[in-house]
Amino acid sequence: MTNKLTIEQIFKTFRNALDLDEKINLTPESAFEEVPGWDSLGHMRIIAELESDFDPVEPKHVCSAH
Repeated sequence: MTNKLTIEQIFKTFRNALDLDEKINLTPESAFEEVPGWDSLGHMRIIAELESDFDPVEPKHVCSAH
């Protein structure tokens, strides 16, 4: 079974991380300069929120040095 993220789920995570109002229009082309609160600290909140909301993908093969 494959879990597929939707753009709506990602936008919801961005809105939560940056405490954005629904009036702020997010698109796949949105840039950090255009979104209130999306500065370096906001970027770290987005990353933390994404990691919290969505399970990280575990690699099937891990390389290790012997």
